[in-house]
Amino acid sequence: MESMFPIRRLRQAFACLLAFIGFTASAYDPAVPGSFDDPQFCGACHQRIYKEYSQSVMGTDLQNPVVYQFFTATNAKGEKDGMGYQGFFPGHAGDCAQCHVPKLAIKEHQAGREVDLGKAIKDKADFGISCTYCHTVQHVKVVKEGDRYKTGPLNTVTLDESGAIHGPREGVTSPGFEIKVNP
Repeated sequence: MESMFPIRRLRQAFACLLAFIGFTASAYDPAVPGSFDDPQFCGACHQRIYKEYSQSVMGTDLQNPVVYQFFTATNAKGEKDGMGYQGFFPGHAGDCAQCHVPKLAIKEHQAGREVDLGKAIKDKADFGISCTYCHTVQHVKVVKEGDRYKTGPLNTVTLDESGAIHGPREGVTSPGFEIKVNP
């Protein structure tokens, strides 16, 4: 029995190593269900708003197979058909992630990396246009070029990393978060 113990330890260590390799082989860290960034976390208190959000285009965007298929240029069977962003611009990440997974796009941009929307969706790396994305926007810089406004969040949005929640109403308190007024 004593001699089996080291073998068991080696198996456990090997299993942990394989799990670690599998986890790190992913393009992005997965979003953590139940975390601060998960809209369901917000829905625990804001039930009506969460219900509306979860049925909206914003709330279902990353579960919509057409978004993934169009970005990756695949059909419903998962076969490449060339009809979509990566079909038109192979090998380019593009700027689709800025709107579909803005918080992840901003974080990766700050680290000097681009986000491939297809990989981000497949890896479940972000909650998309989530409550905490909108409610941690600290500042929006309006940038006009000619007769158009730049709308991509990489160069226009500053997120509050302090954990505070931003909203339009004064006098709101929370037992769990600092609340900042930001119309």
